[in-house]
Amino acid sequence: MKSIYAAVLLVVLGFFIAVSPWTTAPVCGSFAILANGKTLPMPCGWTAREEIGVGVLLVLAGLLLYFAKSAEARKVAGIFGVALGVLTVLFPRYITKMCSLPGHLCNLLTKPSSSLPESSSSLFRAGLYMRHGRMPEHQFYRQVL
Repeated sequence: MKSIYAAVLLVVLGFFIAVSPWTTAPVCGSFAILANGKTLPMPCGWTAREEIGVGVLLVLAGLLLYFAKSAEARKVAGIFGVALGVLTVLFPRYITKMCSLPGHLCNLLTKPSSSLPESSSSLFRAGLYMRHGRMPEHQFYRQVL
């Protein structure tokens, strides 16, 4: 796959990750209103904000890949993208989490729909890293032995 196609695919994935929690797979909301009138921030709102930031960073990484001239820059973009892909998988599940009730909209729609682009982004970036940053076989065996 040429770097142009990879860059366009990553820009599209990053855009989808950034926009989906607010449009196609909305979260419950940013705040819950309690009986006494106070508001309580919901964890799915924080996760949606996080996905905006990571999606924008993925778009920037795709643009870096598009404009990169050297193999080293592509390698750095691959490492950067793998880290972002891992973060996008960890945020909704372990760091900021989603709502605790399984019937909430964020658990029914947002969490499953965000898994595919996040994990595919991470796997795709790992493939880019392996393609542009792999050492020849004989050097690998020398380092292991």
